[in-house]
Amino acid sequence: HATGFYPSGVTITWQKNGQDHDEDVDLGELLPNEDGSFQRMSTLNVGPDEWKKNWFSCVVEHQDKTIRKTEDDIITNFDSVPIAIIVGAVAAVVLVIVIGVVGYLVYQRKKGFKPVSASDDGSNSSART
Repeated sequence: HATGFYPSGVTITWQKNGQDHDEDVDLGELLPNEDGSFQRMSTLNVGPDEWKKNWFSCVVEHQDKTIRKTEDDIITNFDSVPIAIIVGAVAAVVLVIVIGVVGYLVYQRKKGFKPVSASDDGSNSSART
């Protein structure tokens, strides 16, 4: 993401192992900033294995200035939480909620249950005269 440059002419390229690399690159549109300068985003879409096996850099050229960002400066999404962990956590939360609701309902039923009291002679107390 290159931002804060003026005038608008900027070139953003990627290099792989020191050679120009234009595959798997998404170049965003040129956008104005509030202060009159400009910004542009360039995204390199490679997997973690390819990233580890090669040396990538981003080169930003504006007027007479060239800025090279190396792997240490580039933000990747490889450290994000895997989807399996997210799905597992959501499933665990749902399971805890279901168990809690079922437990609460069982508790309420038992709490409301009152056994019929037995009389000494075994007869129904409402039938006495």
